[in-house]
Amino acid sequence: VTSSSLSTSSSSSPSSSSSSTFTRRLSLSDVVILARCMCNGHASACLPNSSSSSICQCEHNTMGDECNACKPFYQDRPWRRGDLEDSHECQVCSCHSHSHRCRFNADLYRISGLKSGSLCIGCKHNTAGKHCHHCKIGYHRNQKLKIESAFACIKCDCHVIGSRDPICDHVTGQCTCKTGVGGLRCDVCLEGYVQTKSPVNPCLSW
Repeated sequence: VTSSSLSTSSSSSPSSSSSSTFTRRLSLSDVVILARCMCNGHASACLPNSSSSSICQCEHNTMGDECNACKPFYQDRPWRRGDLEDSHECQVCSCHSHSHRCRFNADLYRISGLKSGSLCIGCKHNTAGKHCHHCKIGYHRNQKLKIESAFACIKCDCHVIGSRDPICDHVTGQCTCKTGVGGLRCDVCLEGYVQTKSPVNPCLSW
C-alpha cells in the first residue's frame, strides 16, 4: 500500500497554547492483492498475466488454467491431482512412433489392471492395433527391423495362383496355400504333388 499526504493543518487550543493538534489526510494510491494459484499439485510456481491474474506454470505433462488436464498424447492414464506422496504425472501414450494422437479409454485402463488406457489414433506405416503395435491386414512384420521402424511392415507377397487369397499372417508373412501347395508365398508344390497348368488346382497328387 502506498500513501500520500493530501493536507496538513494545525490548530491551537484556547486552553492550552503549548499544545497543538495535527490532522493528516491520506489517500491510497496503489493496492496490490496477491492470491494463491490453484494448480492441483502440478505446478511449483505461477506468473501474472495481462489481466492481473496468475497463471499456473504447469508441470507433470498437464495443462489448463489450473493444470486440470493431461496434455495431448499424454493420456495413457486418467488425470489425477498431485500430492506430496505422488505427483500423478500424466503418462505418454505408447504408439511405437506410428502416431502422435491418442485418447484415453476407460475400458482399456480397467482391463489392463489400471496400468494403461491409451488408444492410438490414425496409425501410420501400415500398422494397426490400440498401440500401433502390429501390421494391418495385408502386411506382415519385417523381422529384421524393430516395430518402431517406419518400414517394420511389409506388404504380403502371396502367389496369385498358389494362394487362396492375398492375405498373409501379420507376423510370419505365411500365405494361405491351396491344396498341395507350400512355401511362404505358396509358390511350390509339396512332396507327392506335381505342378499343373490349372489355376484352380495348381498342384495335384500323383
